[in-house]
Amino acid sequence: MDEQDIYDLQIKLSYLEDFVQNLNSVVIDQDREHSRMQREIKSLQDKVSQLEERIDSKEQYRADDPPPHY
Repeated sequence: MDEQDIYDLQIKLSYLEDFVQNLNSVVIDQDREHSRMQREIKSLQDKVSQLEERIDSKEQYRADDPPPHY
């Protein structure tokens, strides 16, 4: 292996290190976004559940009421 080969390998290694750092940054950002989206989905699920409960309770209340023509 001559000096040029070693130099070329060092250049390639440098590019690979940079690539890995950039990739790691992307993965970290995606993990944060994923966590944020999970929290948002959980919040939306809770809201939907609350709305379903309210709808069910109103339907139950209406079912017990006499029809409006009485």
